[in-house]
Amino acid sequence: MRDNMEYLVTACEMQEIDRITINETGIPGLVLMERAAYALSQYIKEKISRNDRILFVVETGNNGGDGVAAARILTLQDYMADIYVIGGLKKETDSFMTQRHIAENLGLNFLTELPENGYDVIVDGIFGVGLKRPVEGIWRKAIETINNMDGMKIAIDIPSGINGDNGQVMGCAVKADHTVTFGNKKLGMVLYPGSDYCGHIEVCDIGFPECNVKKVRPKYYTLGEECISYLPERSDSANKGTCGKLAIIAGSADMAGAAVFSVNAAYRMGAGLVKLVTHENNRNIVGSLAPEAVVSYYNDEASAVSEAAAVITWADAVLVGPGISTDDTAEALIRYVMANATCPVIIDADGINIIAKDRDILKDHKVPVIITPHMMEMSRLTGRTIEELKENQISCASECAKDYNVTCVLKDARTVVAGSLERVFVNTRGNNGMATAGSGDVLAGIISGIVAAGVSDDALDYQDMAAFGVTIHALAGDEAEERLGVRSLMARNIVESIGNVLKCR
Repeated sequence: MRDNMEYLVTACEMQEIDRITINETGIPGLVLMERAAYALSQYIKEKISRNDRILFVVETGNNGGDGVAAARILTLQDYMADIYVIGGLKKETDSFMTQRHIAENLGLNFLTELPENGYDVIVDGIFGVGLKRPVEGIWRKAIETINNMDGMKIAIDIPSGINGDNGQVMGCAVKADHTVTFGNKKLGMVLYPGSDYCGHIEVCDIGFPECNVKKVRPKYYTLGEECISYLPERSDSANKGTCGKLAIIAGSADMAGAAVFSVNAAYRMGAGLVKLVTHENNRNIVGSLAPEAVVSYYNDEASAVSEAAAVITWADAVLVGPGISTDDTAEALIRYVMANATCPVIIDADGINIIAKDRDILKDHKVPVIITPHMMEMSRLTGRTIEELKENQISCASECAKDYNVTCVLKDARTVVAGSLERVFVNTRGNNGMATAGSGDVLAGIISGIVAAGVSDDALDYQDMAAFGVTIHALAGDEAEERLGVRSLMARNIVESIGNVLKCR
């Protein structure tokens, strides 16, 4: 699957790709800079009119060199481009110096002061992806001035002030309308809050050979519709028993919706047969809203465990937790499933809350386990604050996956999937309309449906399956948003859109 990934590179990975391309492949750095400048200038031209005034605000590093070269290309094409060099760094890079000399020889206009207005477009070429320290002094003042100026803001490679590895704001950052980046998206550009500062992201190919990217083996990646191709083909002789048998233990005396969403999502993913274990109070609701489910009901702890025992030995995968509450019966169900399951188990919602009270439940499990916590559930499970989790989402998910030997799907605006693989999946699809009740239950059903049916490539593992589920869930959310808008989007609409997403492949 590695060839189908869209890599999200860290600052160090991007710098290594750059080094290999220049020093080992032999493509001069100035050639890469010229290609970057040309791509940037072409993008700017698409966004402006001939009479618009453009201001490039740069420092004396290679990011600034890209900006000076782009200003030269635009000026030679009769656009009005001025340059302001902050000049706070100790020395110019060789490439920046070359670009400055060329621009000066051609008579480009270098300003001596940073204006506070008067430009239609402001291009940020101050810092690149290598920024490690908080922005202070003259650079902070320049960024604040840029943010206060009227006009379109375009960042070169990454908005200055955004950490290229984690998306954190390093004191202050340029709030761009557009970001033109080169080679690959940087990880910090897709994580929040960095994503909010990038605006529209345009990725431009400037000549980094793909083989050099693969040499670096980037750790982070995202997926799109291509993941659907890994879902198994259905044989003409298939029957409901050969297309994935899923057991779902969900819903409590006071909550039926979670069970309904999970069942319907799993069926939409193509699961052949779904057996649901739920409280008898849910009989009428489940019967009317998920009539395809084969349902068994319980009314006390003993009958709950008995019904669970009957389905988990039959199933190809088990989903447990959506809406089951955290009472004694729910705890008994979780303990029984974890002690007796012989197939993969997906644990969601209240199942995670129960385990957070006794983490030993999750230790020494004998089957593959996927957990799908949102931030509050992860906080309970790990003892970390939500703020800590948000600032270190990827490392927290990876540590949890390692500590408990599970695949961890840590849900947030950017859902992360970590597991046994060296690489980590970061979802970049979806929309804020999906921040609605029941959306997580739909995701649990999607992932469980995939696990029950399996995938077409034996080399893929449960981390891959979880990443596929997150991506399809996000794509379905985007399809629903196109029809309804973000305010009116509900979990049921995501379920309805799954079929349209899968149908397109």
